[in-house]
Amino acid sequence: MTAPSSAHPRLAGAPVLALHASSSAGAQWRGLAEALRGRHAVLAPDLLGYGTTPFDPATELTSDHEIEALAPVLERLSGPVHLVGHSYSGLTALRLAASGRVALLSLTLYEPIAFWLLRLAGDMALYGEARALADAYRAAIRRGDREGAARPYLDYWNGAGAYARLSERARSALLATALKTDREWAPAFEDDTPLAALAARLPMSVLILAGERTVAPARRICDLLAAGLPGARLAIVPGAGHMGPITHGPAVNAPLAAHLVAAEGTLARAA
Repeated sequence: MTAPSSAHPRLAGAPVLALHASSSAGAQWRGLAEALRGRHAVLAPDLLGYGTTPFDPATELTSDHEIEALAPVLERLSGPVHLVGHSYSGLTALRLAASGRVALLSLTLYEPIAFWLLRLAGDMALYGEARALADAYRAAIRRGDREGAARPYLDYWNGAGAYARLSERARSALLATALKTDREWAPAFEDDTPLAALAARLPMSVLILAGERTVAPARRICDLLAAGLPGARLAIVPGAGHMGPITHGPAVNAPLAAHLVAAEGTLARAA
């Protein structure tokens, strides 16, 4: 696992722990680090199975595995941080925040794939849409067909033809991490934590970000979280889809940066 050093003493704000999406790596957040330069250090580790961090695809993955893998980074933190997560790692960030293992000034979630919340809310059509995507992906992996898993998966999140438009390098990276992605479906579906229980554990300021052009299940999860968490608000990123932090970095980073400033200002006024 790799991560930049912790907060520099001359920086004005607390560090930001930023967790990347599936089939990505910590480098996803380079634009955010640049946008926050001079105020916040950004810690962007490679998560299990990505970048330099190993993962055994035979492991039955849970969110606890992802959180435990972050222990070396968490141990280096000397004070509260801002936590950011995107997609699958939005789910990991949500669970990490609720665990109480790290002191948080704020939480930012870009379309976390907490699909079980759809089921608990009775949104069975949207839940079924996401479940069908997951089942098709896992069936293709069981057949040994990584491309058959990755193509509809990528097209679902990014629009028809997204897989065909990939560079050879990007396609190879996607297929190389397909077995890890396969293991990530279970934590997104196999949970029964009610939204009210999450709300009781998440009193901090929360920014929920959603792309204007995202898929319906992801948008509905964002709506549920924004309505159900006490300190949450929803912001829509114009023109973006599910991969907004990568495709629309500046448009995502601007409200995110403002959220950090507001959270620290609230804390300062309360002190």
